[in-house]
Amino acid sequence: MANINPEDVKLDTKLSFSAFVSPKNTSTIISNKNFPHGDWSECCEISHRFEGVYKRALPIDFRDFCMLVLTKVAPKTNVPQHSHKEGIFRYIIEGSLTINGEHYRAGDWLVVPEGMPYEISTIEGYTAIAGYLMACGDPGG
Repeated sequence: MANINPEDVKLDTKLSFSAFVSPKNTSTIISNKNFPHGDWSECCEISHRFEGVYKRALPIDFRDFCMLVLTKVAPKTNVPQHSHKEGIFRYIIEGSLTINGEHYRAGDWLVVPEGMPYEISTIEGYTAIAGYLMACGDPGG
């Protein structure tokens, strides 16, 4: 599946595709809050020709993700500490949640690497798109 050469991906952004986050190459949670190249929305802005349209490339290497899941979590839900055998990407669409003490809200994204223990709590509930590197063996969180 990953036959794309990163140097062949042409983006009109300040950040090259080869600098995108891969869950296979990180040992800690990476998010828009601690993106190693600075403000992701600035360095990943895509130039285009339409007035009033703003585009940002999510700086995630999605080549190895094989499944996207829409996750809706009810208010006042706590998911106990667990980990997955694969890396996971999450983009928060609405609501908010706390993962390992870090608060995320709509518009935030994060990558949890393979085997990283994490727990989730939410007061208001949330909806997220989650990408998995393989079929998710643990349907929680």
